[in-house]
Amino acid sequence: MSAKYTIGLDYGTNSVRALIVNVANGQEVATAVWDYEHGTAGVVLSRDPNLARQHPADYVKGAEISIKQKAQSTIETIK
Repeated sequence: MSAKYTIGLDYGTNSVRALIVNVANGQEVATAVWDYEHGTAGVVLSRDPNLARQHPADYVKGAEISIKQKAQSTIETIK
């Protein structure tokens, strides 16, 4: 039987993190962090001083880059 893995994503204030885990034993296989490109440290401020947000494109690009960054090296490692 081949091992099964899952990918988790965490969208934080300043970055997105990807985590690849072996579901059979919970072992962390790989992690990656990508800092958001827009705003100051990933935070886009608005005219309202009580409102800060992230740029939506950073979520998509962050997921794509962080997953690709580790997925290929993980595939090579677990073969």
